[in-house]
Amino acid sequence: MRGFFVPLISAILVLGAPTARAAEGSKGAVAVRATRGDSLFPRGRKLADRITFWTAVFTRYSAEQVLIHDSAHLDKVYSVLDLGGVSDKEAAAIVGAEKKRIRAVLLHLDDRGGDLGGLRGAERTIAELFRDHHDPGKFRKAADRIRSQRGLRERFSEGVRVSRRYLPTMEATFRNAGLPAELTRIPLIESCFDLRAYSWKGAAGVWQFMPQTGRLHGLLVDRSVDERRDPLRASEAAARYLADAHAELGTWPLAITSYNHGIAGIANGVRAVGSADIERLIDQYEGRAFGFAGQNFYAEFLAALDIERNPERFFGAMAFEPQVPTDEVALRHAVAIGDAAEAAGLTREELVAHNPALSDRVVDGVVPLPRGYRLRVPEGRGGTFEREIVTVAVAQPPPAERVEAPAAVARAGSHRVRRGETLSTIAEKYGTSVAALKRLNGISNPHVVQAGEVVRIPRAGAGTAMASASATERRYIQHRVRRGQTLALIAKKYGTSVGALRQHNRIANPGQLRAGQLIKVPGS
Repeated sequence: MRGFFVPLISAILVLGAPTARAAEGSKGAVAVRATRGDSLFPRGRKLADRITFWTAVFTRYSAEQVLIHDSAHLDKVYSVLDLGGVSDKEAAAIVGAEKKRIRAVLLHLDDRGGDLGGLRGAERTIAELFRDHHDPGKFRKAADRIRSQRGLRERFSEGVRVSRRYLPTMEATFRNAGLPAELTRIPLIESCFDLRAYSWKGAAGVWQFMPQTGRLHGLLVDRSVDERRDPLRASEAAARYLADAHAELGTWPLAITSYNHGIAGIANGVRAVGSADIERLIDQYEGRAFGFAGQNFYAEFLAALDIERNPERFFGAMAFEPQVPTDEVALRHAVAIGDAAEAAGLTREELVAHNPALSDRVVDGVVPLPRGYRLRVPEGRGGTFEREIVTVAVAQPPPAERVEAPAAVARAGSHRVRRGETLSTIAEKYGTSVAALKRLNGISNPHVVQAGEVVRIPRAGAGTAMASASATERRYIQHRVRRGQTLALIAKKYGTSVGALRQHNRIANPGQLRAGQLIKVPGS
């Protein structure tokens, strides 16, 4: 670990030359009209330091670096700690000790009563940071405003990369609602566009809707489907919320800030300071709940907007996720996910990738996709899907017992192997076991099953159906990822495979595993 002082904010926050020269109209970029945005999203002089700070946090500093800074004056950064290779517990202790040390320096400067002559080292560095402040109590006040901020470069760059798959459709949703397309960058600061993002308060998805707020703005949130996890559906709800916020508050800076602090909270702040100016609100509003996050939300948005307009300047060449056009089909009946995937000509995993709102209960085949759900399939396959699905027996568990075995189990007799299927995936689809399939079909080597081969399936009876959701849930345990752990290490710890962990947690990129993330580990 290294902790070192930075003499001036300019020493760490001037971004300098870009890591790669920005290409004219960079490939994959989503067009944003800067002139229109500049008028809709003003940035006054007092916001400059905040925007500079968050630009550096998003693009310059890694997750292993922690900035120790003044929470009110973001141009005052006392030190940057390098915490690579230490545990979370050790990191917390190091950050706490650094805050304590800086506080002692600030209090000592205050005790000197303005006599700053003969200062050296850390005391001189910190005193220089406050040269432009003339309040006699500036050092004592600053001692109570020490805050730490971890860098977000890796998460933010990955968010920008992933967002390009969804932004064109999201922008169209906002434009059709008469809203600025630039608002679709809010998920970069809400969640770094992490599709699996969950907060400790219960917010979910890239837009971080709470359950009740999501339902209020038209999202389906129940045990089968959680549309907060679908970036495109959640964008429809976000557009409705932001339209309401702008109609109530009158300006986009206030509406954007309300996404963090609530429409009523911002309205109270406007009344308290007697102005709708965002800078006055940030400087003067002392609402109990209007803390650091609310004060900085608009500046974070402006920083994210600047970065996303030209990400190559900050991150170098990037391989953006391509947009995947889809058709939507409203299900006329409840249907098992295996049947839906087959009708769409997809694997179960491919269907889930198009429909991230589906719950684990649906994905695992415990309950069917609900009637009326707008299922996405690849563009051009919607008509074929509708024709195919009507020929399939629909899964319709009794209303009072929605946790019975999937309908695929009840009608099973034989199955024609599709490309990419294994005995394991077939067993999962029909609620049986690999061993039962091997016995019934005389298969000695499960790895030689070929596409086109017909496999007999044990017909399910009362003893083979899954009796309850709790029985299914006992097939998993939860593991909280620690710093430095990889899927390979976790798989070894629990005696499973990386492939199984990726399948059960829908992990597309194992390199994006995060400390603190909860993952399901299959097992008894």
